[in-house]
Amino acid sequence: MDPASHANQRGTPASRINFLESFWMATVGGAKSLGLKVGQFSEGYAFDAIVMDTTLPDSNLIVWSDSDTHEDVLQKIIYNASRRNISKVWIQGKVVKENQ
Repeated sequence: MDPASHANQRGTPASRINFLESFWMATVGGAKSLGLKVGQFSEGYAFDAIVMDTTLPDSNLIVWSDSDTHEDVLQKIIYNASRRNISKVWIQGKVVKENQ
């Protein structure tokens, strides 16, 4: 794709996806398309996960527990989280990073 091209000349009309579709494609959908047992929390699948800290001062990631839905929180993490929000990481079921 040439970013200098006009928007009408790029991509496929009506092919836009939202953050939920994008997340699915990056996790479960991508794994299924490649035949890999990753991308979901299920028995027999590789356990890779992260914990996001939404309480950091001066963070761009603000969660309102009384009004945000789970979908709202996921969208905020996808669009606003940064590396410093990651507080714990598991790879293949083993903790490889943990902030104290």
